Amino acid sequence: MNETKPETTRKGKGAGDNSTPAAAAWEAHCLLATTMDALTAIERKRKHPSQDVALGIEALSVVIGLIEADGRSHVANAAGPLKRVMVALHDMQAGKKPAMFSNLPPHVGKPNNTVSDGIRGNLAAGMHALLAAGVPRTEAGDWMARRVNARRIPIDGLGKEGLTAKRILRWRDNVGAASSVVFGECFGLMDSFRAGLDRAITRAEAEAVAESAIEAARTWTA
Repeated sequence: MNETKPETTRKGKGAGDNSTPAAAAWEAHCLLATTMDALTAIERKRKHPSQDVALGIEALSVVIGLIEADGRSHVANAAGPLKRVMVALHDMQAGKKPAMFSNLPPHVGKPNNTVSDGIRGNLAAGMHALLAAGVPRTEAGDWMARRVNARRIPIDGLGKEGLTAKRILRWRDNVGAASSVVFGECFGLMDSFRAGLDRAITRAEAEAVAESAIEAARTWTA
């Protein structure tokens, strides 16, 4: 299992010479750009979820190469956490049960504090902002659902119809009753702008909060 180290230079002024601050900045820019190109190429290979582990290993290798291009990383073992994940995924792909994935504390009951909880918390905050601005429930629900579905944000438990206004309104109505800490934290963080106002939030502001909430939800997904 070889690490894929990104190239450190591209053609251009200063490439290969980091003896000055400007040259060092150019070198860093080239390294990051090459890494982004490599990661984009890896993602484009994905045709089916069955490829996720292999592509994940390849992507981790590229990112580790980026980190280790900085000489300080070897002293601090900065890439250590990512290397351990990469090794565990590689062993799992080979049929071995890695200790990282087997030495987990037992969980009782329904899974809680999952990625889906974070997504729901963010979207509930967006819905809450729209309702606080006086947007009617059905209109607000349709507004949110239409934009979430347009971005194709994957959310566990949704059928072929995607996110519905009824479902997202239920998430907002569950605020305070939901047991997920992640749900509550995401809701509170996204709702902090509205909560900090000394006046009612306007519709334009609420729509901006809702758009930010949708984008935050998207960042929780692959």
